[in-house]
Amino acid sequence: MKILYSGPLRAWSTTEARMKALRALGHEVVPVDECRFLERGPRPVQMLQRHLLVGPGPARYNRALVRATEATRPDLVWIDQGGQVRRQTVAALRATGARVLHYTSDSFAHRTYWFRHYFEALDLYDVHVITNELNRPFLEDRGVSRIVMSEFAYDPDLHRPPPFNGDDRRRDGSAAIFVGHWEPVSESLVLALREAGIDVRVHGPGWHRARTLHDRRGIRPLHGTDYVAALASAQLCLCFLSKPNRNQSAGRTFEIPAVGGFLLSERTADQQTYFTEGTEAEYFSGRDELIDKARFYLSHPQSRTAVAAAGHRRCTTSPYTHTDRCRQILQSLS
Repeated sequence: MKILYSGPLRAWSTTEARMKALRALGHEVVPVDECRFLERGPRPVQMLQRHLLVGPGPARYNRALVRATEATRPDLVWIDQGGQVRRQTVAALRATGARVLHYTSDSFAHRTYWFRHYFEALDLYDVHVITNELNRPFLEDRGVSRIVMSEFAYDPDLHRPPPFNGDDRRRDGSAAIFVGHWEPVSESLVLALREAGIDVRVHGPGWHRARTLHDRRGIRPLHGTDYVAALASAQLCLCFLSKPNRNQSAGRTFEIPAVGGFLLSERTADQQTYFTEGTEAEYFSGRDELIDKARFYLSHPQSRTAVAAAGHRRCTTSPYTHTDRCRQILQSLS
């Protein structure tokens, strides 16, 4: 099948991983990178275009999407996180005879302004792929019938145990690590662990807002192999789930075990089906249980190593990769 795939195709992003997965499945993939159009010009202009969904960048992107579809005549147009794609653009894509799919892992209840173009074009998309079950009622209430549920995943080309030596682990390791964006609940849990005497290293965007953390202004995002190395060198890898996005799992749910890390995450029914509690991962509900489990596994390295190893085996022998998820999505279209 020929697939025109469009989204923010940054290196090592989940959108790039899904594009590679489609190619790995044997499909001819034509990329249209949203970033080429939205990440040009002065930084303030880029930010305004991304948040307001208007401006020369979004206009150029929509035109390029139509031109590429008309020129290549794909069987399927896959729009990944298509907040910038306007209704008239989706209509033009369909006019070429292609089916049009929209994929998002975000919650419609969070940053609703970002979805306004998408909401205006709901009836024009042939398929709506979501990872958040809480989005389903919203779509159904608006007459959408072709909804495909997918899940988060990991990229085996990136998320795998790095070739560490002992010195690497001692230099880069910490008792616990959290890699993710700032949210008030995440800040409170990091603070609780630190106040309990547990060393927690934090990486991610937005942490300058963490007023209770003394190192907030030095916290920066991690990407690619640096992200993998940081997870693999920590004794405990924390997975806090986004509250505004109403997540029941996250990419980290699979990425942490894939690199051989010890997954310590908030307890949800979804995550307990992916990794068995106490055997392949550990879960918590509330700060007291988080602190208790962190203390236990930091003081019991053999138990910690056994759980991490079992989680890695479960992850790498289960259909948790982006290729697996994309295969399931495409099979649901037939």
